[in-house]
Amino acid sequence: MKKGLASWDLACFRHPEHPGFKDLEKLSKIKYMSLHFETLDKRDEFCKEFELLENLRNRDLNDYEGTLKERKYLANNIRQH
Repeated sequence: MKKGLASWDLACFRHPEHPGFKDLEKLSKIKYMSLHFETLDKRDEFCKEFELLENLRNRDLNDYEGTLKERKYLANNIRQH
C-alpha cells in the first residue's frame, strides 16, 4: 500500500500519457462537472468527505515539500572535511 503523497495519483486525470489515463471515461469538451444528490444531507456528507480527503492530500503534499526542502538544505550545508 502506498503512503503519503504517492497514494494520491491524480496524474491520470490530467496527463494523457499517464498509464491510468486510458482507463478513464472520455468526456470531450467538458469544462466542469455538476454533481447532483438525492438530498441535501447526502450533498453535505459528500462535501465533508471531499474536504477531508483534500485536507489529507494537502498534508501529504506539505510533508513531501518539507522533506524536499530539508534535503536541499542538508545537501547545500554538508561540512567539508
